[in-house]
Amino acid sequence: MRDAVETLEIDDDLMIGAIEKVLKTLAKSRPERGKLRHFITLGFVAGIAALAVFWLPDALTRQTVSVVPQSKRAEIGAVILGHVQKLMGPRCRDADGVAALALLHTRLLGADAQGQIVILPQLVQDAVAMTGGIIALDRRIVENADDPAVPAGYVIAAAAARRGTDPLASVLKAVGLRQTMGLLTTGNLPSDVLADYARSLTEADPTFANEDDLIAAFAAAQIPTTPFAFARDGSDAQAVKLIENDTFAERDEPEILSDANWVRLQGICNI
Repeated sequence: MRDAVETLEIDDDLMIGAIEKVLKTLAKSRPERGKLRHFITLGFVAGIAALAVFWLPDALTRQTVSVVPQSKRAEIGAVILGHVQKLMGPRCRDADGVAALALLHTRLLGADAQGQIVILPQLVQDAVAMTGGIIALDRRIVENADDPAVPAGYVIAAAAARRGTDPLASVLKAVGLRQTMGLLTTGNLPSDVLADYARSLTEADPTFANEDDLIAAFAAAQIPTTPFAFARDGSDAQAVKLIENDTFAERDEPEILSDANWVRLQGICNI
């Protein structure tokens, strides 16, 4: 038997009025077609804006870093170094000292390593890695040390920090999206923009890799960690860990520099 269909008839004027009010309220809450398109468009624009703000800069930086060749990195690094020298003074150039510094570069980073080590008259961070494989040291790191393991340690520490964050990526994050796009499309970064970056670089606080990465980097380069740790401070938690985990605590590492070349390196600024 089929279910009977029931029809409800309402003659109460108050009830009819209440139902009509509810229906009108529901009708008003339903978005009109034009408004719906408007909301969709605003949502799309907001999504694009969010991508531009939060995703595009990092994505563009990664893409640019991945395609810039070593030659361009070296060029950018040389320009930055030039601006740093205007602020900190010209790099030390004694011929014998420069030759000894080249030997140190090969000993620490390998014969095929790109870039160079330079000694500057002053440098707030003591050591800093720039794009293009340039590592700059403050002259005090060399002149005040009793052991070539000290400047060697600063070079290794700067190189380890560079592996954690590509120096070119640091440059691009500092100069902004517009200049990053310019480098990607034209292959150039304006010198005045790099001058501003160089100034910020000389004023930045020192940065180091974490203890485990430093210990691994020193071990790979066959350099003792203790002289570097004591030269920095010797008492903070990172220094203590470096001293306690020194692979070459007995000083049985391969020679860093001969005595003659160490003396030459210490005189690199004497011109």
